[in-house]
Amino acid sequence: MFVTADVRYPLPSIGDQRAPRRDHLVPAEQAEILRICRTVLTDLLRAPDEPERVAGILDRLREAVGAAAAQGLSTEHCAAAMQRAARESFEQLSRTAVSDDDRLVTATKRFIEIRELVTSTIAETGVTALRPAAMAPAVPFHVIAATLGNLPVDSPQQAEETYAVLAITIAAQQDSGLPGDRAHMRHRAMWGIRTALANGCELPMLSTLGDCGGTILIPSRAADDAALEELIAQLSVAAHVPVTATVSFAPRTALADFADHAHDLLDLVGRLDYPAGLYRFADVALEYQITRPGPARDRLATILDPLDDHPHLLQTLLTHLQTNLNRRDTARLMNLHRNTIDYRLRRIEEFTGYDPLTQPGLWNLQAALIVRAYCRGATSPVPAITASAGA
Repeated sequence: MFVTADVRYPLPSIGDQRAPRRDHLVPAEQAEILRICRTVLTDLLRAPDEPERVAGILDRLREAVGAAAAQGLSTEHCAAAMQRAARESFEQLSRTAVSDDDRLVTATKRFIEIRELVTSTIAETGVTALRPAAMAPAVPFHVIAATLGNLPVDSPQQAEETYAVLAITIAAQQDSGLPGDRAHMRHRAMWGIRTALANGCELPMLSTLGDCGGTILIPSRAADDAALEELIAQLSVAAHVPVTATVSFAPRTALADFADHAHDLLDLVGRLDYPAGLYRFADVALEYQITRPGPARDRLATILDPLDDHPHLLQTLLTHLQTNLNRRDTARLMNLHRNTIDYRLRRIEEFTGYDPLTQPGLWNLQAALIVRAYCRGATSPVPAITASAGA
């Protein structure tokens, strides 16, 4: 997890140079480029008439900007870091030359030249360092689907007959309460994913990505379970946040419909707050079926309503499911006597009409929990139903 700040972009003036620096309060990548800019400005001021040394210093700056771009830091962020470093350097310069007007004028002119040189170097490097494949505008998925679906069988353009359709999303970022923080974190995460897909993945694929996720197409022949699991693991590493994905396998003539289905599954997984990872339809088939609109979902959504006024009973039910229906473990986790757990489970039956100590009753209560979480938006994972009740 990267350190976030109570300082946002663009970086403000540091004011009095005697105040303690707060570099540790900015994201790690920007703190590094800020450090490089300070060093570059200082070195350039000390080497005004040494072209080879100046060239070497600028090469170091180009490498730093390129590395920052690879980490998802924009040119604007690098420029903001340079502006902050420039203010620091000029404030220090003006203090040292304040007693000599001529020296201050000369130093100021030199400083302006250096700042313009550094600014142009950052701008030029920021453009050339961006990887064209990762920066290419996203082609709308419906265009990709229509193009592949309409290719004739004898087309010289090779197209697979079936594809794995992956819907992906990045984990929500913890909000520091600072303006633009979430947007920056999403930008960095998606930049990492784009770069990984464009340069680091061995699987043949087509993709279209947005601000926090997107759709990926992989030929079915290359999309076995191990390959897909490895892909999601690689994207999580590249994004520096967990990636969640769902997959459907589709004929090329129906890619758009199956993409919608994959994103429906992804929405379901997100609403139930399931852990990040790769999900197939078989993994969430039950959840998917009972959360479809209709009278069954409407009925299930009301089963647990009587427990709204008795949150301790709802918590007991959740804990009982989490302990694999073991009442002894439930009592231990809730720091209650086992008889109290038995009493609460009976009270749940009284309020809902379903006995959590029987399989039919437990199934209906678990289904009700899933629908409730889906409709309301869960804040904690829904425990999976188990096959048999514990002692």
